[in-house]
Amino acid sequence: RIILLLLSWALLHVYFVVLPARKDLIEKYAPTAFSDSDLALWDAETGYVSTLLAQRDDWTVLGAGFEGKTFLHNESVIKTFTPGQSAFRNCNADHTRVPAEVLAALELGGSCSPEDGCRQSSSGNTSQAAILPVEAVFIAPATPEGPPEWHLVTPLLPGGNLHKLAERLKEEHPPKTRREVDIAFRPAFHRLLDTLHSLHSKGYCHDDVKPENVFVRTDDDWVLGDLGQVRELHHPYHSSRLWAERDQVPDCRANDAIRALKTYLRFVRGASTDPSEFNAELFQGQEPWARLWWWAKADAQEMTAAELRARSEVEHARRVEVDMSEDPVQRPDMPGPVLGNKKALAVAANRQLTTDMSESWTRLRGLVGILGLPVP
Repeated sequence: RIILLLLSWALLHVYFVVLPARKDLIEKYAPTAFSDSDLALWDAETGYVSTLLAQRDDWTVLGAGFEGKTFLHNESVIKTFTPGQSAFRNCNADHTRVPAEVLAALELGGSCSPEDGCRQSSSGNTSQAAILPVEAVFIAPATPEGPPEWHLVTPLLPGGNLHKLAERLKEEHPPKTRREVDIAFRPAFHRLLDTLHSLHSKGYCHDDVKPENVFVRTDDDWVLGDLGQVRELHHPYHSSRLWAERDQVPDCRANDAIRALKTYLRFVRGASTDPSEFNAELFQGQEPWARLWWWAKADAQEMTAAELRARSEVEHARRVEVDMSEDPVQRPDMPGPVLGNKKALAVAANRQLTTDMSESWTRLRGLVGILGLPVP
């Protein structure tokens, strides 16, 4: 009888927990419909790639994760995708499984050789130049005995990402005020919105805009990278339970715009010597960047990158006088039992500005560690 009960419980668990979780992951990892899936690889036997592979022992490990490793060599970043771990969502024209990031990077960022000025400023050029370009794509073993792996090579941008820029600003003497940071970097935020508008006009969403994925060519010239989550506008993931459970806006274009604003505000807070003052100002809603947030959130369902940029020009960083009696933006009350409760403010501000899209719990429920990732 106990065995029968356990078996019944197991079947119910599979039906109500495991299968729905795996369905959620199937929707997320469905292929992106790129306009061109015919991928021509760089020749690993000659030229730049051959030289790069010959110097593999000189590569420096930058990081390692579930999908693969990232290396640094000279002025290039080399990202590898481990078979069986990384979700190869797409197929090449010859039906070879391809990481979506490779196809997205080639179609949206373009390709160039290190000698062609891949690191030149995008200021004054097309917004496409504000997406990280590709130096090389090839398949080669990570070790002499290992299986072949995809390699994506992109230029190293000297400023790191927005987290590193914020840390660098915070260490300046004297440090900038939040208003000064906003005045200095709002134009860079506008160019980021222009990049998203261009991406959306091509029929795609980034789906993973966050400080870690915005790279710094120069302090006022930001580049959008890490295109592994790029999907077409009407991809099934955008209407999935997994997307909704993470409080993402149904229209992925609006979602990208809101995430870009969250990214910018997290950058402004990160550059602040006293984040608790930022948190309080966010809920007071009188600073231009705070007013912009509450306005955007109120209209989040129908937001576009172009509309957000236009409103940002109204709530510009130098705006001082605000008539709060005519303020149409609805804001929540200051959180916490006490007005100055810093911990309550921090929790509430983090909830407002989170860009987390973790799927660890879904993977656990879907038994990914045992059954593998359900890639269509």
